[in-house]
Amino acid sequence: MSRLIARLWLPRLRSGHDLPKIGLSRLGGALLCLALAACGSRQETGGAAPRPTQVSETRADPAPLFSHSLYGATPIAQRPRQLAQALGLPPRLLIGLGTGAEATELQRQRIAQIDLLDRYFNHVPGEGKQTWLDWVSPPGQYAIQVSQLAQRFQAVPMVTLYQMATRGDGNLSGLQDPVFMQRYWQSLRTLLSRLASTRKPALLHVEPDFWGYAHRLASHDNPDSVVVKVSIDPACADLPDHLRGFASCLLRMARQLAPQVYVGFAPSDWDEFPTTRVIRFMHAVGAAHTDFVSMQTLDGDAGCFEARAAPYCTRESPQARYWDDANQRRPHFAEHLERARQFHTQLGLPLIWWQTPMGQPAPEPGGKTGRWRDNRLAYFFAHPQALVNVGALAVIFSRANPGNTDLSTDGGQFARAWSHYLKHPTPLP
Repeated sequence: MSRLIARLWLPRLRSGHDLPKIGLSRLGGALLCLALAACGSRQETGGAAPRPTQVSETRADPAPLFSHSLYGATPIAQRPRQLAQALGLPPRLLIGLGTGAEATELQRQRIAQIDLLDRYFNHVPGEGKQTWLDWVSPPGQYAIQVSQLAQRFQAVPMVTLYQMATRGDGNLSGLQDPVFMQRYWQSLRTLLSRLASTRKPALLHVEPDFWGYAHRLASHDNPDSVVVKVSIDPACADLPDHLRGFASCLLRMARQLAPQVYVGFAPSDWDEFPTTRVIRFMHAVGAAHTDFVSMQTLDGDAGCFEARAAPYCTRESPQARYWDDANQRRPHFAEHLERARQFHTQLGLPLIWWQTPMGQPAPEPGGKTGRWRDNRLAYFFAHPQALVNVGALAVIFSRANPGNTDLSTDGGQFARAWSHYLKHPTPLP
């Protein structure tokens, strides 16, 4: 069976995230300003909550490739610290929570603060599905609500934009549909405008899974071979209609509309292509001009895959296993961290581990719904320096699908590990 067929895991069931639980040059300067309603430099006005390391910064207009001036000549190893400070967060390995970490559960477990709070923003309007724009009235208010929730827990919000899966996971027919893409760009503009209105830093995590599917479509790994309706939006009328143009347009909008929002792409290191090939593709897309790289270990607890207990836990993959925490038998953590180091050094960006499973270690395979075995949370909290050594800025823990372990079902594992970590935090270089 080919690897393409073997990756039947990719139809991820995201239904659990469909509703909120809340808890280049200056060409055409006048046209660009009208289209984006923003010109010139803007100044950040604060962090997520008062912290000793909170900073403000003034950013210049975007460079021709839409990079922030944040890093400049800063050595790659020091960029995680630089981004932490720009977010108004302590210069240590940051810890966050995502899906399943609701306000009531955080309060119940007496978790008064967290560094990052991640939420999905799903679907493009007009496709017969409820979108993030509809979750709270008026349209787009959900972005404000997520920012406010994050502030309650002294956190910076992380927005996981998941609109490319509107027509189904892996269905990229919308890329060449002018109506779909017009709505995509307008939805993105609304999101960025709402985030800008908070005057608080935020992270924008762009389209996990999408980059892997797009890589499959690319002829000879060339992103310019993947057609995307980009110039259809007035703000990007000068940009080419392909995947690289898509990435450039997205960055242009973010830098202009919400300069306090830091953008990251999510390479799909699926064992389908060698890691070096994935990195070359992401370089060609323009990922090195973003602010961080999103990493992932596994989209669910290892025990769920061992038991093949749900459609999203049935694929055959070396990564869909309980990793050897002694780093003697493959798959193990050391090889994963080596791959991560390559993304950090070759793209030159901080790493954020996203949607890291929350299951508890156990000697026997399997488990039960909501309490599958896994050892990624335990290993990462036991070896934070190993993460920092390969370029980590943060780790975000959450379930990927309904039925996986989350904050409400992990038996207090996260709360205990987080409390202990805060007593002995790992500084960023």
